[in-house]
Amino acid sequence: MSKPMPVGLPTLVYYPNPEALKEALESGVLFGFVEATIQAPPLNTPAGYIGLLPIRLQGRLSCPGGLYSGFFFQKSSYSP
Repeated sequence: MSKPMPVGLPTLVYYPNPEALKEALESGVLFGFVEATIQAPPLNTPAGYIGLLPIRLQGRLSCPGGLYSGFFFQKSSYSP
């Protein structure tokens, strides 16, 4: 825990395009809980898709493909 936990009133931020979001991630501006809609590769891709962003779905851990939403924790580091 290198930074204090986010508490208090949340700050709503909106990134209209992927480039703006990537810039914010690389600069370390984002830290805390994020509500996001994720577009993951479909499960039936030629190489197969291994989910890298697990979510809890109906009491089980799932790594879905396709479009899904949820609350996630964002730390300040980014590595492409």
